Amino acid sequence: MEGRLEMEMAQVVRPLGVTLYSVDRKPGILRVVLDKRGGIDLDRLEEASRLLSAFLDTSDTSNDKSYVLEVSSPGAERRILNPSQAECAIGLLVSVQFRGHPTGRDADVEKKDDSTIYGRLLSVEGNDLVIEQVDPFPKKTRNPKHSGSVEGAHIHTIRVTLNGDVVVRTVLGWREKEDVR
Repeated sequence: MEGRLEMEMAQVVRPLGVTLYSVDRKPGILRVVLDKRGGIDLDRLEEASRLLSAFLDTSDTSNDKSYVLEVSSPGAERRILNPSQAECAIGLLVSVQFRGHPTGRDADVEKKDDSTIYGRLLSVEGNDLVIEQVDPFPKKTRNPKHSGSVEGAHIHTIRVTLNGDVVVRTVLGWREKEDVR
């Protein structure tokens, strides 16, 4: 029954251009997490909350009517568990932590000792994530022609399969303040 409820709730919020990220049911609480590519704003969350509340009040798929509905976004830093969640994170910075040694397609990943790589999520192809890998700690140099230029940054594209051997998370990235002259 939970799968059916999730599918119906996803249909309810789809016209708003949002994706059902996750649903968590605990005694007295129904927590619904929504997302969309580029992020979701409070106005859209509020509208989705109204639509979901009206749907759940009349739905026969929710037997327990005594609960508090909580609707939120997944937050800036979150774990990516499936392709649908990854679609919403396209363009964002991600970390990929390997459990064990990469094999197959992931074998060419340049790993550091902590078995974590960083990069920008470029696309999602089935269960595969295409990531532009970046060294998060390149050596910085001052070049009068290119203020804030980076020397030694190593960038290439990799493919990582979403499975039990990897933990993928979105991460916040801060840009250095550029010199204004």
